[in-house]
Amino acid sequence: MAKLERYEADTAVSDSEMIYTVGGAYYITPKTRIMLNYAHFSYEKSVSVNELWAMSQIGF
Repeated sequence: MAKLERYEADTAVSDSEMIYTVGGAYYITPKTRIMLNYAHFSYEKSVSVNELWAMSQIGF
């Protein structure tokens, strides 16, 4: 499963103008998965931030 989102942030809450996120999950079993998410924040004044998250969920 994978997902791509692009939206404009509310500048009253955050000073970022555009946020791009891409995420995916690989299911090893129905209750166990590995998730990876990448986010790119484009701020005012030509500053950009990139974030990468890796998470695992193990079910019994």
